[in-house]
Amino acid sequence: MGSLKPVIKTQKDVKNLEHYDLGTRSTIMLKVQGIRRLFVRIQKSTSRLSISYVFRYSERIQDAESENSGRRSRARYQSLGIVSEISLREARKQAGKLNRQILLRGLTVFSGENKEESTLGDPAPVITLKELFELYVQNHNLKDSSLKSYRSVICGFSGQFADTPVAEINPEELDLSLHHNTRKYYICILNSIAAWGVKRGMLSHNPFLGLYQTCERVPARHRYALSCHNFDSLEIAAEKVREFLTALALECPETVFLTWICHLILGTRISETYRVIMNAESMTIIPGTESFVIAIEVKSTRKGDSSGFRIPVIPLLRRLIFQIRPVYQDMKPDYFPKFLRRSIPGSFRERMSLHGSRSVFRTVIELMNPPDNSGAARELYLSHDIRNAVQQAYSRGDYLADRMKLQQLYGDWLLSLLSEETRGMILSVPAVTDNSPS
Repeated sequence: MGSLKPVIKTQKDVKNLEHYDLGTRSTIMLKVQGIRRLFVRIQKSTSRLSISYVFRYSERIQDAESENSGRRSRARYQSLGIVSEISLREARKQAGKLNRQILLRGLTVFSGENKEESTLGDPAPVITLKELFELYVQNHNLKDSSLKSYRSVICGFSGQFADTPVAEINPEELDLSLHHNTRKYYICILNSIAAWGVKRGMLSHNPFLGLYQTCERVPARHRYALSCHNFDSLEIAAEKVREFLTALALECPETVFLTWICHLILGTRISETYRVIMNAESMTIIPGTESFVIAIEVKSTRKGDSSGFRIPVIPLLRRLIFQIRPVYQDMKPDYFPKFLRRSIPGSFRERMSLHGSRSVFRTVIELMNPPDNSGAARELYLSHDIRNAVQQAYSRGDYLADRMKLQQLYGDWLLSLLSEETRGMILSVPAVTDNSPS
């Protein structure tokens, strides 16, 4: 073989080591790809090569007389068996178990005076719910919003068990008096964390298994959206939406009303509407058009993905966003939905919701049925990608031009439902000044 050390990938690579040339060396360590700390050790013997799987790890050395206690470490080796008696697959499994023990306990501390034998093969110590949660977070790429929900479960819903060994938790002692949707969501989180612990060999069983099924089944209830399931025609839809817009114009301040118009035209989730408003200065013009585009994080955006989801912004919508933006500059993201929810007219509290604007858009667009727009573009307007994994891998467009046309069509339709006075107020919103980005 060449001077470079080969990397072990398959069982065939292991078999080819029978004739490996060590040269002047007596021992060599070859890394096994795909698993931490697993190596193949080749040693010279009297008549032939000795080839075995070894697990290499580090241990801290604690010396009571040293000022640098805990800072020194030594390499330790644990033999997993010779290659003629154990397969590469089995060696990977054993190394995986040892890696999980190290993950649980950290590096073993040895005394400088009393050099005890390695305890790496001992059973893993008892793990509490809080410790299991921290390990789960370290090994999963959770969004900030998801992490916040998970912490509320560990510190709130099951807070009395945070320092209790998971194996000793009695799920019947959990407070199940929460709202049924919240209760099911929290139980799903606990079940996911415990199931991961069982799969990784940290727990012997999942105490929350089956708890979800014991919860009372509640019929699915959609968010209020002006009863858009009864929009049998575009005329009926226009009547219902006009009624809602009229109530908004009468009861809400002008800035709040304009915010609702922006939210309705965007078709975004309320948190995404807030991001569009706050990041308005990052809008860039779409070449060859008068419209703009802004990239923000949406629900389907993966953590660490900096590209964001592109949202079209027609000229009128851009003017409205810059008009209302100063009002929300100092408002916290968590307060924005509460603020806008309180602005819903009293007669519509049980008929319309913030998220219902998305259902209204999708229903109305389906009734309009513009011939030059596909179903994929209509769903992507709501940041729903209905393409399967293979289609997403090869068809990577986001239908920006089609969604821009949908936004213009829907925005014009909403304006047509307003009174002449209200429509004139919206159209009179001044254009964005030159010092704003374009």
